[in-house]
Amino acid sequence: MSKRSEALTTISLAEQMNAALPDLTNRQASDVVNDIVDILQETLVAGREIKISGFGKFYLKDKNARKGRNPQTGAEIEISARRVLGFKASDSLRQSLTEGTQ
Repeated sequence: MSKRSEALTTISLAEQMNAALPDLTNRQASDVVNDIVDILQETLVAGREIKISGFGKFYLKDKNARKGRNPQTGAEIEISARRVLGFKASDSLRQSLTEGTQ
């Protein structure tokens, strides 16, 4: 496996779903994938965690404002408070990834 592999897109995910569930039309598979992505986004925007068994957990973390430095000029700058998205892989996913590299 190369370090630079093709990204999984919503289109390719819908195509895989359509191949696994031939009763779905391409349009239905695409709608299902888009609906799932919308639900995930709405859940995170509402400040809630997303736990997917066997995959991992997406969570939001609030970071406080702090002082930093511009690496090019060395000038002190204020880094504003923000909310960042985090991901913690499940033990089974981590194990699968580790086994896949050996």
